[in-house]
Amino acid sequence: MYKLAIINQKGGVGKTTTAVTIATRLAHLEYKVALLDTDAQGNVALYLGLDPADALHSLLIKEWPITSCITYANHERRLAVIQSGTKTTLAKTVLSAQRAPIDILARALEPLQELADFCII
Repeated sequence: MYKLAIINQKGGVGKTTTAVTIATRLAHLEYKVALLDTDAQGNVALYLGLDPADALHSLLIKEWPITSCITYANHERRLAVIQSGTKTTLAKTVLSAQRAPIDILARALEPLQELADFCII
């Protein structure tokens, strides 16, 4: 699985728009794509017409199985979305207090290896 992170500390520079555009195009090309929204504004759901959810919080803090945290954004089930919401800020705060918080995210995303060709974060 290929992983692509769209990151920049400045807001309003098009990170979400870029991530959604790349993910939807790859899905249109018939790749299986996982799109992970890490922004508490939850705009990925808005862009894709999904009902808001705090799936990232459930995955990282409640330790739900990743399959319970995925919403599919197309009927072909090629674009799997792990949505973010207002509880994402809480999740970031809790994780930042942990030893090796990036490892927690990496372990939580391991099952995506079997589900997706690309992971866009």
